[in-house]
Amino acid sequence: MDKTTYRKLVTKRSMNKTQEAALYRLMQNNYQHDEMRDKLRDFMTAANTRDDFHEPDEQEVTAVLVGRTLDNAMGDEQMPDDSSYPEVMDGRHEYREKCIELRIDKIPICRLNLASLLALAANKWFPKKR
Repeated sequence: MDKTTYRKLVTKRSMNKTQEAALYRLMQNNYQHDEMRDKLRDFMTAANTRDDFHEPDEQEVTAVLVGRTLDNAMGDEQMPDDSSYPEVMDGRHEYREKCIELRIDKIPICRLNLASLLALAANKWFPKKR
C-alpha cells in the first residue's frame, strides 16, 4: 500500500490515532515470521473488528485466498528478489503457498500464511503439554 492509499483509507474511515498507528505498522510491513499475532492484531485494530472477528463485513473487511500449496516455509509476503517465489503465471505473480489476503474497503492490507494461521489456532486450542 502506498502513502496516498494509506491517507485515503485513514480519512475515509475516520480512523482514530490507535487505528491509524496500526494501519501504518501494516503499511511498513516490518513484521518477522513469528510475529503473526501482532500483524493480525494490528489488522483488527485498523479495521475496527470485534475481538472475536464476528461479522467483519460490517467494517468492509474481506479476505481472498491466494496461492496453491498449503505450506508455511516461505511466510506471508512476496519476495520479488527470489526467482522461485512467487512464481510467475500468465504474466502475473502467483503465490506458491496459500495466504489469506485481508482487505479493508477492497484495498489489500496484509497477507497471512494459511498454514501458519492453522498452527496459531492449533497452538491456542491444543497447547502442548510439557
